[in-house]
Amino acid sequence: VAVIGEDRETTIIDGGQNGSVVTIDDGESYVVGCLLSGFTITNGYSDSKAGGIHINMSSPTIKNCIISNNSGFQGGGIYLEHSYPVPITNVTISNNTANNGGGMYLNSSNPTLTNVTISGNTTAFDGSGMYLIGSHPTLNNMTISNNMGRQGGGMFLTFSNPTLIDVSIINNNAEMDGGGMHLYASNPTLTNSIVWNNSPESI
Repeated sequence: VAVIGEDRETTIIDGGQNGSVVTIDDGESYVVGCLLSGFTITNGYSDSKAGGIHINMSSPTIKNCIISNNSGFQGGGIYLEHSYPVPITNVTISNNTANNGGGMYLNSSNPTLTNVTISGNTTAFDGSGMYLIGSHPTLNNMTISNNMGRQGGGMFLTFSNPTLIDVSIINNNAEMDGGGMHLYASNPTLTNSIVWNNSPESI
């Protein structure tokens, strides 16, 4: 199944504040091979999971999308649970809000993110850019910037070992600690990456 928009700037799926804008769920079998490309995903609201895109036990490809101005309980922009691999390419995740994981919330999921920008997201609590629990994603050529919350302004990691290659984590803010990254029982690997100008401290 492929759902392809003409242009991500002008082809808009508006959720009307009525649940997650897009849901990709396993049903009774693991969903593999579906494609979502060329859209702006906006104005979603969920009091349980993601406002923008909710992926459960599935392996879709998400590319050439803007995910912005959504709000959710966990994962304002995207919520992934028990899903891998999930290629996410050429995507902007911005100005979303949630309790945890303003931009993305990964629960036991290992997506591969390439050419992704996560910026301007906010949380009431932790992981304003990304919240990872039991997840080991690969991040390539990414910028995580100008996100703000309580802990882990850029990323909040718990029991997670992501791989970061050519990633910039810059200008994020946390009220308590871990302006750039907050680590708990986690071992990220950073290569050719920048963690800079985060407040109160980068890691």
